[in-house]
Amino acid sequence: MLQRRIFALLCAVAFAAVVTGCAPMSDEDRTAQEAGGTVPWNKPQSWEGGGALGSQMQQFNH
Repeated sequence: MLQRRIFALLCAVAFAAVVTGCAPMSDEDRTAQEAGGTVPWNKPQSWEGGGALGSQMQQFNH
């Protein structure tokens, strides 16, 4: 009897994990993901340059 309850609990947890993982993305979320996120530290600052490669790094950003 205890094994059935444990099995039923595990099935319920697995079902909940699968169902909640299928949430569709909104257009706003999709745009933010394609842009690299919405966190401010994800974008280079104005004073940050290309480093050792200089202006050649601009080619890789597109």
